[in-house]
Amino acid sequence: MKFNKEELIKEGYIEVKPGFWKRPKSALLFCVDCQSEDFIYFMVTNEIWKIIKGKSSILCIHCVEKRLGRKLTINDFTDASINELIFYGYHLKS
Repeated sequence: MKFNKEELIKEGYIEVKPGFWKRPKSALLFCVDCQSEDFIYFMVTNEIWKIIKGKSSILCIHCVEKRLGRKLTINDFTDASINELIFYGYHLKS
């Protein structure tokens, strides 16, 4: 069965890789590298985002660390309220 690209877009599908189309669950966002929809939202500093060559992409923590080549540290995150779970997790580790 051949699909029409315009119809897929109209139905809410997104081409995540050439020839690979996915319809995100409702309005959920997904990681552009691994297509995971199950991740916590976070915000890293502009410096980190530039290093990993992020533009308007959404990445999970695992894929950010993979692109960065190291584990993220507490200093890699902004003080935005969206990072409260990240900070809480680091607090529990220390």
